[in-house]
Amino acid sequence: MHELVSNETFFRTMFQSFRNHHPRQYPAPRNESTHYQIFRERLTDVITNNLQSSPTFTVGINKFSDWTPYELEVLRGNRPPSSTARTKRISMNSFGTQQTSASSKRTNAPTSTTFDYTTQVSALNSNTHIIGPVRDQGQCGSCYTFVIIALFEAQHAFHYGLPVNMSDLQIVDCSTHDYASIGGYFDTSFDHVKSYDWYIDINLIYPYKGVASTCSAKRAVSAIPLELKM
Repeated sequence: MHELVSNETFFRTMFQSFRNHHPRQYPAPRNESTHYQIFRERLTDVITNNLQSSPTFTVGINKFSDWTPYELEVLRGNRPPSSTARTKRISMNSFGTQQTSASSKRTNAPTSTTFDYTTQVSALNSNTHIIGPVRDQGQCGSCYTFVIIALFEAQHAFHYGLPVNMSDLQIVDCSTHDYASIGGYFDTSFDHVKSYDWYIDINLIYPYKGVASTCSAKRAVSAIPLELKM
């Protein structure tokens, strides 16, 4: 293994093969050199892990293997509320004038550290598969949509016994208080779905494209083959 990870010709050949398979344009020679070094380090990690005598998992190269940390950060599009907004929300929920006696009881109740999957979740539809296909967000910072759609898909599967692949692009295109491909918030995405009476198009009808476009989500029951109500 030591000979392999110190063989510069091997790494140069692998980098060229990688670029043939995942075409990338680098603005300048220095930029190309930077990406090559990143690729080299990640390929070394792949080799080191996979050649262990008893690896617990295997890893590989993908189209992001030469990306810089800054380039990868673009894909992390969740925009948490500011500290001021979080503080205000916590205050309203816990101590504000809008607090009800019921919410007071919930606030003061001890927080559970365990969750009984068997009785509270799987018992609803124990034979339902909720793990969907692996999604690829491309170069769009839409991870926030993937997360919330996965939650809705799981809820649908638990309650209706049917797995479904819902449209991530509906959130990207139609949630007007988010920022499409440059990030968004879980709460505003949730509010968008709520404003559509809990209807989400399936991915087959509203497929993901990796770029934002004009909202074309449907609201009429006749136009939507699947519905989600919570």
